[in-house]
Amino acid sequence: MKRLLTCVAILAIGCSGGSENEDPKDTHDTPGALDRIAYSDSEPGEDGIDDTGDSTEPETNGGDCVPTTSGRFRDNCDGSVTDTLTGNVWMRHLISTNASKEGQITCNSLVAGGFMGWRMPTIDQLRTLISGCDTTQTGGTCRVSDECFLGKDQSGTCFDASQCAPCANGDGPGVDGCYWDKVFGDDNCHLLLSKTPVVKGKEDPRSWYITFYNAQLDHIPNAFGQLTAGFARCILDPEAAVPVEPEE
Repeated sequence: MKRLLTCVAILAIGCSGGSENEDPKDTHDTPGALDRIAYSDSEPGEDGIDDTGDSTEPETNGGDCVPTTSGRFRDNCDGSVTDTLTGNVWMRHLISTNASKEGQITCNSLVAGGFMGWRMPTIDQLRTLISGCDTTQTGGTCRVSDECFLGKDQSGTCFDASQCAPCANGDGPGVDGCYWDKVFGDDNCHLLLSKTPVVKGKEDPRSWYITFYNAQLDHIPNAFGQLTAGFARCILDPEAAVPVEPEE
């Protein structure tokens, strides 16, 4: 719990920075990476999500790793995790980034799960990782989405802090009480950035984020769109995924 509370202290906002389908069922026990992009072995609920259930160079999870499924998430033992409900393929480990633009560059440069083609997730995609918090998980009371933005006067056209309120610190189902699935292991419950901008149609580098130690959804408040300490979990873009042959 001390480690969780320490996360609160590091989330001070920086004051300088940059400007800125088809759904085939896979019959294999361990699908290939391309199959994982559209893999699903359960039906979504009414809201589309079933509520079950620091490294800049992510690596495989070890030679003795056996692909396992926790809830709806499967550890592929190759540095990636598949959400078997949505078909999203996530990088198992986090990257360190203080701004969305910086995070996008880092994700684009990485290879994991046998693929290049990783990118920053949208806020809708990031919310699918939340488990155990009714306000901000997909289908919760928080109305922020990929198509919902703050007004020009910074008033919330769809953002209401009370509707996006956090849950109790360290009370999620993940390791150390994180509000994500246990399959993600002992990655600390950090603030994870999305690539979804706060204001639409305006040159504004700020973006939405989620703090996974309490599942709070909020946005970077300063004009530079940069934090002093932030992280991201890259997601595989099925339209940009390029297979990479392992080095011999």
